[in-house]
Amino acid sequence: MISGLTLETTGGIAGRLAGRRATVDVGALDDEARARAGELVRAAGHSSTAASGPGAHRDAQSYRITVEHSDGRRDVLSATDGDVSESFARLRDWIREHARA
Repeated sequence: MISGLTLETTGGIAGRLAGRRATVDVGALDDEARARAGELVRAAGHSSTAASGPGAHRDAQSYRITVEHSDGRRDVLSATDGDVSESFARLRDWIREHARA
């Protein structure tokens, strides 16, 4: 079971967005939201992205999603603008919408 999600965003134009972090305590959500989080993580974990060469996306943002499981395991998913799959983007956006203020 997923207990938490953390989205870290780095890069962007002139690094203005470096270090942005959004965290969701999945365990504190209602059953429907917890189930949706699980679906999104599974889909993003099975997606693939096309790798680009070095410097292909100058000033692109990079995203790192850490998935914390209730048994202590952690999985990390990552992508960079230009190589973000639809399923990864849906998870990233869901985390932003449900993150603690």
